[in-house]
Amino acid sequence: MKKVLSDTYRWKVCEVVHEAPKVSSLILEAEGKRPSFISGQYLTIRLPGFEPAEGKSYSISSSEETSLVRLTIKEMGTFSKALCALKVGDVITTSAPYGFFYREKNDEGDLIFVAGGIGITPCISIIKTLAREKYSKRVFLFYSSRTIVDTIFKKELSSIQTSFPQMTVIFHVTQEVSPVPFYNNGRISGKSIINQVSSAHEADFFVCGSINFTKGIWSELRSVNIPSTQIYTEGYF
Repeated sequence: MKKVLSDTYRWKVCEVVHEAPKVSSLILEAEGKRPSFISGQYLTIRLPGFEPAEGKSYSISSSEETSLVRLTIKEMGTFSKALCALKVGDVITTSAPYGFFYREKNDEGDLIFVAGGIGITPCISIIKTLAREKYSKRVFLFYSSRTIVDTIFKKELSSIQTSFPQMTVIFHVTQEVSPVPFYNNGRISGKSIINQVSSAHEADFFVCGSINFTKGIWSELRSVNIPSTQIYTEGYF
């Protein structure tokens, strides 16, 4: 008898949302009971006929309290292009939610998120839960995109700021000179963070983006004496 993996889940695509150039969100409904997860975790999707056979992992961009699950995917190869080409009614198979990039429930200080490109996905999941819980301390998001049109969840982040005044979003663009006053030109640096967040040396940091982005931000934070024990990272290839 063929063994059925106990951590396998099937999901139906309920909606496909275009978020930015080559970035789409799949809104998924679980077949049967939706597995519980912690905001910031990911699902590993398995696509028959595509390599790797064990699948690829994508962070959940919805918060843990919603019944539907959102995965936001950037087209970066044949696997991700196949996912972005899915249509309403299609079914996919995933692992159980997994990962350790999340806020501990006993965190009581300011939180600083630093995201690059598609690395915004686990960050917005956590931030949405913080907003729902009315987290009492300050929350900062430094978010870097190549250009303004590449900024994912721009309207959603603005909406969260309106209802969650403890949150501040600082946008950066790296490959154009932005005419928009609330966008900063150039890369995020450790100095720019500590200059804008007075509590930075006591805050916890959550850094997500490409491997190079994540390594770079980690080095920047260490260069301004942020303790490594306060920096949580997740990188993608």
